[in-house]
Amino acid sequence: MDSHQQKAGKIEKERNIKDSSQVPRNESLKIFHQNIRGLGNKTSELYCHLHHDIPHILCLSEHHLSESQLQWINLANYSLGASYCRETFLKGGVSIFVYRNLKYNTINIYEYNIDKDIEACAIQLDSTFNKLCILAIYRSPRGDFTNFLKRLDQIFQKLYKKNITSPYVAM
Repeated sequence: MDSHQQKAGKIEKERNIKDSSQVPRNESLKIFHQNIRGLGNKTSELYCHLHHDIPHILCLSEHHLSESQLQWINLANYSLGASYCRETFLKGGVSIFVYRNLKYNTINIYEYNIDKDIEACAIQLDSTFNKLCILAIYRSPRGDFTNFLKRLDQIFQKLYKKNITSPYVAM
């Protein structure tokens, strides 16, 4: 085991000790976004970045995983809230992980995804932080920008029609 893995293991043990089962009500919402460029072998490195200020929400773009691979990712104290995995091309993808015990609903926006043009997923928090809507969005530099804007507008129209009028955070 290299020193990086040992440090990540120590951080995880410390983290489990100091984590409470519920985020305190007076605490501000912490959202962490990272273009991870391949999550599969970087979970230990990710924990090292999160050690000092544990976020409530993790938005990860370019996870490079299939749906089945993403389901096997174990981020302690987090559950997979929403995701999109590419169907045609390799790599890409977006995901939102939610800190344990935070209540949320997954918002289905799958139909608006087009590999490379727009890759998005969304949740709506239903707890301490009211009804905040969080979207994780990725567009490849090789994607069609006009199509990206059109689809993004369609996503916001759908949210509005579903009466999801809470504040949005798009990452």
